[in-house]
Amino acid sequence: MTDHYFEFIALECVRQNEPGGDEIYIRFGAHKVYPPGRGLVPFKAGGVLVNPHASIPQATLMEFLGRRGCVEVHEDAEGAPFLRAEVPQHGFTLEVMEHDLWTRHDRIGRLLVSAKATGGPVLHVFDTRAGHYRLTYQIVVEKDADVEDEPAGEAEGEE
Repeated sequence: MTDHYFEFIALECVRQNEPGGDEIYIRFGAHKVYPPGRGLVPFKAGGVLVNPHASIPQATLMEFLGRRGCVEVHEDAEGAPFLRAEVPQHGFTLEVMEHDLWTRHDRIGRLLVSAKATGGPVLHVFDTRAGHYRLTYQIVVEKDADVEDEPAGEAEGEE
């Protein structure tokens, strides 16, 4: 069996929505996945949220980690469900939201994440009146360790 995983790499703020900065949270479907609980991520233009454990080349990762305004998300109980999530066969919707205290929250952007390998990092741009953000992610494919590939010509029933 093959499993597909969404791996978060980075979220960059190019243009914020609010003059003092945005308060961001991320949802998979209707469920808030990051930050946990009632938390929000403060963002201003130039800020970047980074997964320092992403399975990408170290040089690419260092480009994100070396930026001013970098916030690292770690693989603890709070970050793990967001950094790497199994993608169901029908996919799921990822939304980047901006919290507003007195009015409806603004949707920075929405992306349908599908169970299809990306072959490496993908950059998705959200550029709306609610802000300009860049999401970098990848879909990683893993085969179940219990399932071994059979050599050609030796499949069950063949002689």
